[in-house]
Amino acid sequence: IASAHSSDVNLQEGFKKGMPTEMRGLWAGDEKYYFEGVMYPYCTQALWDPRMRFLTWNSVVGTCQDAGVHQKTGLIEGYWLKNMVLAEAYILQVDQTKCLSNELCDDDITKAHDDGDIKYDGWNVEAKSCGAQLKADKNNIGSYSCELYQTNLLTHTDDNTGEKEKMVVATLTYSFYENGYENYVCPEKPTFKADSIINDTHAVGGARFVLQQGFDPAVDQMDPCNWDCFEDTKNICNRQSKKLRSKADNGNDSYPNSP
Repeated sequence: IASAHSSDVNLQEGFKKGMPTEMRGLWAGDEKYYFEGVMYPYCTQALWDPRMRFLTWNSVVGTCQDAGVHQKTGLIEGYWLKNMVLAEAYILQVDQTKCLSNELCDDDITKAHDDGDIKYDGWNVEAKSCGAQLKADKNNIGSYSCELYQTNLLTHTDDNTGEKEKMVVATLTYSFYENGYENYVCPEKPTFKADSIINDTHAVGGARFVLQQGFDPAVDQMDPCNWDCFEDTKNICNRQSKKLRSKADNGNDSYPNSP
């Protein structure tokens, strides 16, 4: 652990040291892992902890529906904790990250799903970010992974109350490689479709997680303007900033500080 913040992370071209803001926090959802011609389902919780840039990853065999986990609401029914496969828990260090073009992240989370997947019908994608992370496996020295992620801000208007609900859902696809960051290989793009994972030369698995809680209570992760890799094509962050400045000019200086 003492070496967890080693300054020698062999930065690769285009990457920077760190952990993306939009991924920091506790997530839960379904995972698909492809091994020797078989796609294995898991229900997984993952914590991106920025203090040491650690990612912990714990799973049970089977889908979240099988495990009694409702990732949209955070409710757990059943014996999910007792069924976790502890020997397959991961501790990874997120050493390098970079943003990718939104053109690479074309996963339509409201439509791209397999039979049995949790669906997001009736939700609208209001914002998304696209990036890559290079990680070192702390339990298996010499083992590394590249993960592409697409975070999505989803909104839905309740038919009964008229209130606007929000949810952040991430699609992740990952690959493994050995013996140093200079050997990194990444999947083609973030996807949760089984056939896309299988047909990707480097991908070995994918996940679709729902954010349960952000790591830093002071950072609103439902606000894409706080994300590192948000492409603000609609200029919403600038408009939001203008509103905050206007409130300040009117004597209301209670707006939040920038992250």
